[in-house]
Amino acid sequence: MNNYAVGRKLSGGQIMTLIFTAFGANTLLMAVVLLFENAFLSTAFLLPVLISGAITTAAFFVWRRLHPLIVHIEDGGNDQTAEIENLRALLELEQASLKEQKQEFRQVAMRASLADEIQHQVQDEMDFLKDFAGQTKTSLFKMADSIDIELQENIENITNHAEKANAIAAQLTGSARTVGDKSDSVAAGAAQALDNTTNVQKSTENLQAAVDTITRQMEQSTELTQEAVTISDETQKTIGGLEEAAQGIGEIIGLISNIANQTNLLALNATIEAARAGEAGKGFAVVASEVKGLASQTTQSIGDITEHVEGIQMKVAAAVKDIDRIKRSIDKVQASSDVIREEVTRQRAATRDIADSADRAQASVQMVTMGARDISTVASGNATIVKEINDISEELARQVQLIRKNMMDIVNCALVENDRRNTERHRTSSTSTIIMEGQENSMTVQVVDYSMGGLQIRVIDPMPPKSCTKGRIMAGGAETEINFEVRSVHDDILHVEFSDDVELIRLYNVYLKAKLPDAEDTDVMEEVELFG
Repeated sequence: MNNYAVGRKLSGGQIMTLIFTAFGANTLLMAVVLLFENAFLSTAFLLPVLISGAITTAAFFVWRRLHPLIVHIEDGGNDQTAEIENLRALLELEQASLKEQKQEFRQVAMRASLADEIQHQVQDEMDFLKDFAGQTKTSLFKMADSIDIELQENIENITNHAEKANAIAAQLTGSARTVGDKSDSVAAGAAQALDNTTNVQKSTENLQAAVDTITRQMEQSTELTQEAVTISDETQKTIGGLEEAAQGIGEIIGLISNIANQTNLLALNATIEAARAGEAGKGFAVVASEVKGLASQTTQSIGDITEHVEGIQMKVAAAVKDIDRIKRSIDKVQASSDVIREEVTRQRAATRDIADSADRAQASVQMVTMGARDISTVASGNATIVKEINDISEELARQVQLIRKNMMDIVNCALVENDRRNTERHRTSSTSTIIMEGQENSMTVQVVDYSMGGLQIRVIDPMPPKSCTKGRIMAGGAETEINFEVRSVHDDILHVEFSDDVELIRLYNVYLKAKLPDAEDTDVMEEVELFG
């Protein structure tokens, strides 16, 4: 029994060596395992090592508690064998406990590795969202510029057409007024024609020349009708009314021509009858002479009216050259021209047969007067139609401007919302000056709001040219300049983006904040000194 105890007896130094060897091997094993499993996680690697070190330290304190007992066992001889066995069992329990702690430490390390991996994934997602937000903002700015340029070009084209239509309408208004005035003059001349009836034959020749002129001008009118093109539906309806009025004028001219033919025929008949009567027909010859004078003035008035009517037809052709549907109305005018040419042929034959009663000449003059009044009424109606054309053109221009404003409001709202999500904007009303690239003179502006990204400024002076897309703003009494780029323009508002040093932009934001009426006098004034 004693020999067996002596054979199993260990010294205190040997026991201490065994304990620290076990704990050291355990620490080294954990470090190697964690090193291979978490090679890229420094935090996850250090944590098990530190914990293992703590276990080693704890083992040292356990050894210090067991050391007196071990010394006592060495001194006690073979009778302490049972106590040594108990100590061995205690060490085995400690080793089992250490294995469990090792498993727990490995689980903690795995959790730390998973947390670090999740953190990297979150950072990658944040970087992606940041890049996506920048791309979205750039796309919105490009879309705003593209929409503004296209809208501006379309508005300029529509405005040019509207101004051209207004100019033509103004010419038509003047022509209509002239026709009205001439119609009044014709009515007055017809009243005087009852007392002035001379030179019927000369008037007949003048009428023939006027008919030839009408024929040539009608041919020119036919050529002009081929140049018409399309405009808006509302303007087409209005021009249709103007065409009907022109057709009415043509009918009145035909009526006047018939009356003139009959007047000439009456005068010719009266002259023949007077010649047959001899001395007894001298008085009747005087009446026939007066009728000739009346026909002469009538023919002259018809010539004036014809010239103005032709002027109206030419201006109508010029006004509606962009209208496609007007071709049908022009065809009607052409048909009326054919009728006029036929009437001209008849007029040439009828000039040889002018002879009739002088009493009927008075009735003919009265009909001429009524026809002149009808022409005046039609001319007044034409003036009203032209005014409607002007109103439609102005309303069209106003609606186009409203559409542009609404579109730019939508785009600017999107831009403002995007800017608001990226950088906080602050309202202000401070004034400053800017110098656009390529411009020598500075412009006075009012800063509406500001942020770290850019400014919204209202231009007080005349707006810069559209080609100016870069510039710099003066910041404070020190005349510090901050560069910017114009992103969009809306009326007198410029949306600009800073393109300068971030620290300089931050100081400028502090400077603007300090200039607000309710700004507090804090230590920010030290930073404001840069801007005076």
